[in-house]
Amino acid sequence: MEAGVGGGNCAGLVAVAAVSAAVTLATVRLFRGLESNFRKKIQLQEHGAQMAGGVRPATGKKKVRFADDVVEPSSNNDVYRRRRQRLAAGQTS
Repeated sequence: MEAGVGGGNCAGLVAVAAVSAAVTLATVRLFRGLESNFRKKIQLQEHGAQMAGGVRPATGKKKVRFADDVVEPSSNNDVYRRRRQRLAAGQTS
């Protein structure tokens, strides 16, 4: 009778090993999936920070261009004030 008891015990041990192996494999796959999603999220955040001005790619200096109607004030600002008053009076009439 003891041979039958030992055989059943071996089958239980095999079942426990199979279940633990399946749980281990499932955990490893889940961890890898979460890790890759986490890495992608970090890369997207870094890319967004670069585009928003956090770390900008190297570009040359931009030249400033003013509109044609921009007036430089003179040293005492009289000419500038007269031009601005004339423009304002012309727009209201």
